[in-house]
Amino acid sequence: MTKLQWLILWSIFLGYLFLGAFIFYQIERKLEEDLYAQELKDIEDPANKIQDIFFHHFKTDLKLASQVKVIEKINSYCNKTIFVMNDYIGQEYDTTYRWTYYNSFFFALTTLSTIGYGNLHPSTSLGRIVVIIYALFGIPLNGIVLTKLGELFSSTFITVHRRYKTERYESRAEMTIDIILYLIPGIFLFIFVPAIILVYFEGWTFDESVYFAFVTLTTIGYGDLVAGQTNNTKEFYDIYKVFLIFWIMIGLGYLVMILGFISRANLQRERKHTTPKKQQLSQSD
Repeated sequence: MTKLQWLILWSIFLGYLFLGAFIFYQIERKLEEDLYAQELKDIEDPANKIQDIFFHHFKTDLKLASQVKVIEKINSYCNKTIFVMNDYIGQEYDTTYRWTYYNSFFFALTTLSTIGYGNLHPSTSLGRIVVIIYALFGIPLNGIVLTKLGELFSSTFITVHRRYKTERYESRAEMTIDIILYLIPGIFLFIFVPAIILVYFEGWTFDESVYFAFVTLTTIGYGDLVAGQTNNTKEFYDIYKVFLIFWIMIGLGYLVMILGFISRANLQRERKHTTPKKQQLSQSD
């Protein structure tokens, strides 16, 4: 592909991802906000009534700090939050939304790549319908992008193959060693290096990080571990989340390259076995 063709392909793919992120954000975030508002109302209504009865009945002249202590003791005794403290100590109700714009983009990417962790999913009928339509067009587009990435990575392998065809290698073993030496840095780059980064930002063990990297790039996507979903305050965390996006896209392309060469090797082996048989049959005729 020419540079212009690469630019057009990536522009279409990224544009499709951003479009999906925008649509899912608009649909699912609205529902999430409504649910949080209802949850807050369910907490505040009985809490306000109990507070009014409590302070009116006892006609307390306690200071603000004492009022807070009384309420905290009642909360602790009941083992649940009865009172919302924002009216008394000026704090707002803490809301952590799952459908952020980043998560919406991440959801679009994992949908098109068929990783599908399952930690985030549409909860509305409209959202589910949109996923079906979005995936029908997006998965083939993702396949084209990954195929082209695989072809890019395979350029080195093609060079190796040509060297073998011109008999610059003295044996097949030398070619095999050359291929393995090319694969090892790739596996190290796409599995173990990201695992080290995951250990730092996610707080996982190294084996958990390697496991997540493998499960992600093979599109198994169990969903028991999902990166970039916590409210992490570490420095460069936002850059790390962007890194996850590029790592997944490029890593999947590398995997496609490996699978492509395995399938080609099997086809060549089958042809070598079938060609002599065809020659024997033609000679017998």
